[in-house]
Amino acid sequence: KISLPDNLQHIGKNTLKNTAFFNDPENFEDGLLYYKNYLLDYSDDFKGSCNIKEGTKIVADPMFIVCDTVTSVTSPDNIKGIGDRFFSNCDNLEYVKLPAGMDTIYAETFRNCKKLKSLIIPEGVTEIDEDAFLNCDSLEYIELPSTIEKIAYYSIGYRPSSTPGHEDL
Repeated sequence: KISLPDNLQHIGKNTLKNTAFFNDPENFEDGLLYYKNYLLDYSDDFKGSCNIKEGTKIVADPMFIVCDTVTSVTSPDNIKGIGDRFFSNCDNLEYVKLPAGMDTIYAETFRNCKKLKSLIIPEGVTEIDEDAFLNCDSLEYIELPSTIEKIAYYSIGYRPSSTPGHEDL
């Protein structure tokens, strides 16, 4: 039996891994493991597009880290946000619709997402942390919201500078 409080603010990925709840295929919807309005994990054979269902409040963090089978993720707007390294090392991730309720793109959120080409960051986001998009080799377009206040060092990439003394810029 599982009982999670209604005021839960955060839950980690793999929290229920290798439990009877996780191992029961009846608990998965389209390869995703939900408990009430919490998205907890994905199945070992999950691949392709992920459409997080409406009404989801919390998504386990970091949900898709090192998931090389996910190609796109669409989030409903009522999700408060996503944490650091959330999509880090998703080799085949091409598309993400971020929730409107978030306020920060955390450190390494999209690090090494080699196929991500463009991203619209929703209004309300005020900060992009370090290494958020580091090594996103195909990233050609990021639409920043008018609410952005801080873009951290190395947040959008790394390119050696030709200016002596600034090799790390």
